[in-house]
Amino acid sequence: MDRRVNILAFSNADIFDVTDKMFELIEKKREYLKDLRLLRADYRTLPKTIRQVIWLRYNGIKQKDIAKKLKISDATVTRYIAKYEKKETKNETTRKQFTD
Repeated sequence: MDRRVNILAFSNADIFDVTDKMFELIEKKREYLKDLRLLRADYRTLPKTIRQVIWLRYNGIKQKDIAKKLKISDATVTRYIAKYEKKETKNETTRKQFTD
């Protein structure tokens, strides 16, 4: 299906509106990718077991199943998740200070 559109059919206001929206989307995507890179860098600094817990939890595995799989207690899984979330909250606060 050919979706060609004659540019002359649009007014200048329409073109500028579309352009502004495109730039907004590009900027949002750029910020999202930046945040993703920072999260990945933070994730890599974690100890192996905590990374495994976070990865399994992210993929929808229940905490008790993670504990069984990694042969650790439920309390340890909870502690590791809390430790990761605390670190991410701290990092998010630091990032906001530098970007504001």
